[in-house]
Amino acid sequence: MVELKDYIEELNRLEDLDCACVIYKGATHYLLENNHSNMLHGVRSLSKLVVSLCVGILLDKQQEFGVELALDTTVWTFIKNHASANGDNHSLLEKVKIIDLLNQTTGFSDETLMFRSTIDFNNADSLMDVVVNSPITYMPGEQFVYSNASAYILSCFVQEITGYRLDEFARKYLFEPLGIEEFEWDIYGKFCAGASGLKLSFNSFRKIVELIRSNYVHRVSKIISFDYIRYFVEEQKMIKGNRYLTAPMEPIAYGLLVYRSKANFIYVNGAGGQLFVYDPDKDIIVLVFSHMQHSTELANLTYDFIKKCKKET
Repeated sequence: MVELKDYIEELNRLEDLDCACVIYKGATHYLLENNHSNMLHGVRSLSKLVVSLCVGILLDKQQEFGVELALDTTVWTFIKNHASANGDNHSLLEKVKIIDLLNQTTGFSDETLMFRSTIDFNNADSLMDVVVNSPITYMPGEQFVYSNASAYILSCFVQEITGYRLDEFARKYLFEPLGIEEFEWDIYGKFCAGASGLKLSFNSFRKIVELIRSNYVHRVSKIISFDYIRYFVEEQKMIKGNRYLTAPMEPIAYGLLVYRSKANFIYVNGAGGQLFVYDPDKDIIVLVFSHMQHSTELANLTYDFIKKCKKET
């Protein structure tokens, strides 16, 4: 792959690059470790990918926890004991489904909700109240608005059903089966942060993305069902409006806490220079950990690489 050679050269020119790999058809064609591959890294918004997988595992194991769940199950019944919503919000929150949270179509209009500005200026034990009383401008299921709130609600949801805090659930049902022993995840009040605050090593995160690829390609249900992984890879909901098309990867859809690019691949990127890309058409995974303050160049290089690969016959 000529494109891969060029991409590697460009990656190696970037400053603050810690670890990177390109996996093509299941084989590693490039690996940069820089002695950082087993160190814990803050993965920022790549945490959301792990939240999504945990929800998928919960759906698979619902009988174990004595509940009946589906993507269209409403969540308020399960979380209402942990927050008190005002009258207007209450009626709308009763309509919110698991899929709305996974698609970031909960109805909230505040894109900074559960970002640092929310967390630093509120008591940790009151954060769920802050979230559920934030303005709900849209009907649930209608409008995509990216924030950290949906994953925090899902964290509460998982804990209420299973009795395991989300980080504990992830350890038992995702990390340990993959042989991942060491990680950290921030806790806000009673609940795991969910959307951010996860620290994993590069090698550990690589196991997670390779699980996604393996289940999808081989149509198997190791740890998490193929049905959920297929939905995760293929079934994003179109984003209304064009404002997001100015982002480096040209996102046009979002679902199960991952973006879909105009070039037809899924991705998640973190504000600190973390990036996961999976192109199912060409069977390519790109995983990058860095500590870049401005990661637009990384995103642009990766986007160009994937598009060139798609043109290759």
